[in-house]
Amino acid sequence: ASAPSLPGCVSQAKTKAVLIIGGSGFIGTHLALKLREGYKVFATYKSRNVQIPGVTMIPLNLDNRNWIKRVVYTAHPDVIIYAAGNNNVEWAEEYPREAERDHTGGPATVSNVSDILQPKFILLSNCFTFDGNRGNYHENDIVLPSTAMGKAKVGGENFIRGKSLNYTIVRSSPV
Repeated sequence: ASAPSLPGCVSQAKTKAVLIIGGSGFIGTHLALKLREGYKVFATYKSRNVQIPGVTMIPLNLDNRNWIKRVVYTAHPDVIIYAAGNNNVEWAEEYPREAERDHTGGPATVSNVSDILQPKFILLSNCFTFDGNRGNYHENDIVLPSTAMGKAKVGGENFIRGKSLNYTIVRSSPV
């Protein structure tokens, strides 16, 4: 037997939740602004809390696995969009460990702690996964990164491909 409905109440389907890791960056902010119209949006920030009406902003440190787990379980997202990290190639060459933490370790940790919830995982990557010698690349071309940024992005992509059952990897040119 189904539960009785109250007079005058309309049953509504659950609003889907989206968690944007890196919600204070350029792309993350614009995604949050657009997605808040149809979804419950949670967005994370590292050091710069951007106020976006209709979006729940949450501090996040990619080095703190327990906190990441709390954030994921609190948001209980249907979709996770990983947009975190510094995409400056020169910065990545100077700080390769930090680039690896943001673009390889970050997606791996978020994917691992959210595994039981089985959300759709969308990883934002970039064209530095290719060597840049010929251009006009396609998604099935061999990735041969020649920069620290590219190597870190490929690390994250490979982890998500190998671990996640429901994922999309989006590669774009620098924004």
